[in-house]
Parts: sequence; C-alpha cells; structure tokens
Amino acid sequence: MQKRLIITRYIFRELILTNQLFTVLSAALIYSYNEKSFVYVFWLKVVGFLFSTWMYLQYRKNRLFFFHNLGVSKTMFFTLALLIDTIISIILFLTVLLLS
Repeated sequence: MQKRLIITRYIFRELILTNQLFTVLSAALIYSYNEKSFVYVFWLKVVGFLFSTWMYLQYRKNRLFFFHNLGVSKTMFFTLALLIDTIISIILFLTVLLLS
C-alpha cells in the first residue's frame, strides 16, 4: 500500500501536472461548444498526453530508474498516468457540463 501511494504521488507530480494544460483547454472547449466538441476534446487529450509523455522521456528519462527500483515498468508507469489523468479529466468535464 505504501508503495502504491508513493508511485501515485510521483506520477501526479512528474507527469500529470504538465498534462493539466491540455485538460483545461479541453474543459474550455466543452464549456464553449457543449457536447459537440467531444471528438476534438478526445483528440486534444490524446495528443496532449502523448506530448507530455514524449517530453518526460526526453528530459526526465533518468527519473524512470526510480520507478524501476520500485518495481514499476515504463509501460505500467505511463498506464497509471493515463488512468489518473482520465479520472481527473472526467471529473472536470462532468463538472463543466453541469455548470454550463
């Protein structure tokens, strides 16, 4: 349990915060165009996550050793990051839809 909390905390700090820019842009699209923009929001989120992942691999590749020592592979790291980002995005998008 302690290991999972450490991994989640570092994933959030390392990768998800950089990806929140794309989440905020997507929320603005949903607020402006309502349900019509879901296709664009989906692709903006995919491109944003891929860009954040690429930037992480380019500039913080040595940090992956930390996760490797905790027993987390690169695939698991980015899968957990995608899962956390998706949950945060869905909560934000539902909030925006309910407010608009």
